[in-house]
Amino acid sequence: MAVDSTQVAISAPSYRFEEPDYLKVKGTYYLMGTGFTQLDETHGAQETTKTYINDKTSTSFIKGYQRKFPYNYDYIREQVAVNALRQVGRKCLTGTDAMFEYVRVDLKEPKSSDASNTAYYARHFIVSAIPDSDTGEGASEIIGSGTLKAVGDMTVGWFDISTKEFTEDENADVEDVTETATEDSTEDETTEET
Repeated sequence: MAVDSTQVAISAPSYRFEEPDYLKVKGTYYLMGTGFTQLDETHGAQETTKTYINDKTSTSFIKGYQRKFPYNYDYIREQVAVNALRQVGRKCLTGTDAMFEYVRVDLKEPKSSDASNTAYYARHFIVSAIPDSDTGEGASEIIGSGTLKAVGDMTVGWFDISTKEFTEDENADVEDVTETATEDSTEDETTEET
């Protein structure tokens, strides 16, 4: 007998494939999928700390971010995003020649519930590709690594996975699940009291 979904108290975790990444190369966004074995996000929160004269302990504030995205790949020449990042180090590219537009998409946050919807909440970054290394032993594949480092502030909007277009929308937002969590916990407390 199948378990009724209302009987299960835990939610399914989010998976990495539900947040695809796209790199813009020569005017077109390409999926950073096949070939990439790792593409993480490090927020790099920068803090400032002060100790006020009436306090014994310090107070910390976040003043900015140094966001970066470390990546590893198997070199597959036909994968445009992989090839573009590899060429930065091979050709010793610098400045704007080593910069790309980069988008992270959240497939759990569609623009609308319409079945034909192919646009999802996305964060858009300008990044500098900082190559690290290309390695490979005899008779094995070439493996590369590096980091995408954010240039300036990110923008938010919608990315259409069908047309591969990003549309900036400063009002784009994701569902605030903390509101739901608060309501759920209140209901649980009420149930326990009765």
